[in-house]
Amino acid sequence: MPKISKAFFYLTELPFRWGRGLPEIGGWALAGRLNLLVPISPVKCGDQRLTGILRVPAEDVARLFQQDNSAHQTCTVLRFIPADALEPVLVTDPVGGIEIRLGDLLLDADEVAEFEQVNELLSIGRRAAQGKAGKGRPAVYEWEDMLVDVVLDLAAKGLPAKQDDFLQMILDWFTENSADGKVPDVSTVRKRCARIWWRLQDRL
Repeated sequence: MPKISKAFFYLTELPFRWGRGLPEIGGWALAGRLNLLVPISPVKCGDQRLTGILRVPAEDVARLFQQDNSAHQTCTVLRFIPADALEPVLVTDPVGGIEIRLGDLLLDADEVAEFEQVNELLSIGRRAAQGKAGKGRPAVYEWEDMLVDVVLDLAAKGLPAKQDDFLQMILDWFTENSADGKVPDVSTVRKRCARIWWRLQDRL
């Protein structure tokens, strides 16, 4: 029977997996190199109702990254980032936000594998990324045309300091150049293009 692949890693698993301290891994998240996720019960953010597994701004949980914190250490979070957005929204109900434990924080397993491959953290991530090569459905959007134009912009203006700013460049390109008005969602752009930002950030 095929082994079921892992969907998420807990942040607390990564220090042992990578041989790096929690503050260093937290620093990568604060620098925009890793996207932190957390499962939450329904909350209201103005007119929006959010629930499920959402991104949480790393700076909002930064105090949990201290080396001596336990998995049960908590902090109050007032902002989350919806799956189809890059900017956080403010929790309005419950008033005062919700308590998040260090042990609640997750990372997408595909992103972990890409991060491990790019940064040569261990062979597991490299094999996982290579195993997926050549798989997937045919592209719906003009990815190659987008990459040509974005690379030209990067050559002229330089690489954005944050991953989300780079992803926004890509989303803006699709918005401006889509013949039928269709634009890929944020999660698709992140999965396809975040690795490009990781590879370029130390080279540009």
